[in-house]
Amino acid sequence: MSRFQGRQVAAGTFVSMYVGGELVFDLKSIEAKFTIDKEDVIQNGTKSKDTKQVTVGGEGTFVTHHVYTRAKKLFDQFKAGKEIGYEDIIITLQDPDTNGIETWEIDRISLDEFSLIVSENASLVENETPFTFNPDDVTLKEVIARPAVSN
Repeated sequence: MSRFQGRQVAAGTFVSMYVGGELVFDLKSIEAKFTIDKEDVIQNGTKSKDTKQVTVGGEGTFVTHHVYTRAKKLFDQFKAGKEIGYEDIIITLQDPDTNGIETWEIDRISLDEFSLIVSENASLVENETPFTFNPDDVTLKEVIARPAVSN
């Protein structure tokens, strides 16, 4: 049985993020994940301890290169007393060496913080933005197909 080939492993270079239909060209990295809260379940008559999942949350971080002032729109949201975040987030992975495109849609992300200015001597300026979201607002639109395995 043959294994997958190295070229079939998706590369982060081919990930794109769209906010409100606009491509974020300056994206360096992104992570979005579900966080699962569990509670201990003690089983009577034994020394065993198990767990039960009780809630699921969504959180992530994206990093952008500082190409333009992204904080103005967010600052205006803050000044207007609105929740700070973005609507209609679409994240795609479209590596030409994979069997398709993976597309995730998140209806809204709420920012945990946003940088007004970040700077370090002799370094590129990047903005790291942590966020949260409701897992019920996530849709997996397209998946990368499992490659055929030959014997």
